[in-house]
Amino acid sequence: MISGDGTYTWISKQNPDLGYFSDNDGDIYRIDHLTTNQGRTQILNQLDADHNGHVDDQTQFITPFVMNNADDKQLYFLTLHWLWRSTDRGNNWIQVSHHTGNKFGDGTIACTHKLNPIVYWTNSDSIFAFTNAATAAPLSELSRPAPFDAGRSYNDPDRDSALYLINRSFPSKISYCANLLIPLPSGQRSL
Repeated sequence: MISGDGTYTWISKQNPDLGYFSDNDGDIYRIDHLTTNQGRTQILNQLDADHNGHVDDQTQFITPFVMNNADDKQLYFLTLHWLWRSTDRGNNWIQVSHHTGNKFGDGTIACTHKLNPIVYWTNSDSIFAFTNAATAAPLSELSRPAPFDAGRSYNDPDRDSALYLINRSFPSKISYCANLLIPLPSGQRSL
């Protein structure tokens, strides 16, 4: 369907004919009829205001995005500076986070599987949480320092407020962040 060095892929849990795929540099597509017609529709829309076929903001070469497994209309897309949300299968996107910066040009993203989920994302030195992500007002994310530059992040399936982070470099380690939704104790700088 799409050739490239790496992609992110999500197949709907509500409709197995619906899938989302990314190509290099964050180009994102939707396929509405996977079992009968694999024609794809590019769904950049507001991500590509200059209409050149590519995301306007800086992206990773293989850009992470997530679909909410509880509601296949919800997509969350991470550029190097912002989190974007679509609640209509990529037909419309809105920027929902503050400018986050990113000194190493990397990031991870994870989403809980609720109708109104928590979306977590990282950059080179911070963790962000966007609670009630389907309906939350833009610019309402929480942030805190990260213990290291994460190469991957995964939400805890048994605890919505918790996140696993995997270190991008050596020494290899996994950090469990038990509750990202409470403030850090006074004087504590990271998890």
